Amino acid sequence: IEYSYISDELSILGYKEIKGTFLTPEIYSTMSEEEQNLLKRDIASFLRQMHGLDYTDISECTIDNKQNVLEEYILLRETIYNDLTDIEKDYIESFMERLNA
Repeated sequence: IEYSYISDELSILGYKEIKGTFLTPEIYSTMSEEEQNLLKRDIASFLRQMHGLDYTDISECTIDNKQNVLEEYILLRETIYNDLTDIEKDYIESFMERLNA
């Protein structure tokens, strides 16, 4: 992993920018079924890894990024949400309810 910024004073680091294009509903709809399935598998793998982290160690270091989460949720709803399992949808909706509480 290549970091582009590290601050000892603020416990913040930044990652090198990854060039690319934001996934929009329009782009997603033009992808082949195979590409969509690969994307879904990649996202599921990422989420499984994220959910496996012990957040007690980093909870004090996180940045309040509620607006970004809300924007990502909207994008999720417009792209792959309908292809998620009911369990995945329930987890996401429960998370969003806690976020908005």
